[in-house]
Amino acid sequence: MFFVTPEGLPVAYEVFAGNRHDVTTLQDIVRQMEDKYGQAQRVWVVDRGIASETNLAWLRARGATYLVGTPRSQLKAHQAALLDQSGWQEARPGLEVKLLATLQERERFILCRSPDRAAKERAMLDRQLERLKGQLNKIHTGLARAPEGNLEKAGRRIGHWLGKYPAAAGVLGVTLNKDACGRACGLALIERISVQFSQPPSSRG
Repeated sequence: MFFVTPEGLPVAYEVFAGNRHDVTTLQDIVRQMEDKYGQAQRVWVVDRGIASETNLAWLRARGATYLVGTPRSQLKAHQAALLDQSGWQEARPGLEVKLLATLQERERFILCRSPDRAAKERAMLDRQLERLKGQLNKIHTGLARAPEGNLEKAGRRIGHWLGKYPAAAGVLGVTLNKDACGRACGLALIERISVQFSQPPSSRG
């Protein structure tokens, strides 16, 4: 844990045991800082590994100000705001932000999106898709030449490559074709419609 002044100058740091879960460290960090340097109007910047609802409730009860990396699972609640093209402002070249107040107005979300990041992630996904399709096409060719009666064996071969390229597997549907004897005789691949704009994690504070 690293502590700095508003100007970014280092003040102190704390090191915890490597086998300690991040989520258990927040309250100790806050108390240690206050014991050493007194209470002040600090801004606690917390990553997703520490940001449990229990920890956030504890910070709220203290009247603390914080900036927290929001879990990706919570992005679905803000899908409409992410896709809405109004209200975005350029924070710097390649990064746009939007401020979103909650109904309770106790927290505000800073939604972020990056066309550059979206292009990079799309290129990475395309490379995974190309490699995955290449391996699955090899399986398809082999099954078409010599149908496999052991469907479980064929499924394991497919699952191996889907597991190796999980991002590509999320947008590629694979169906095992069977012949009149019920043997696996090929594959049908369908690329599902993927999200056009990357949605990197938002922060809430």
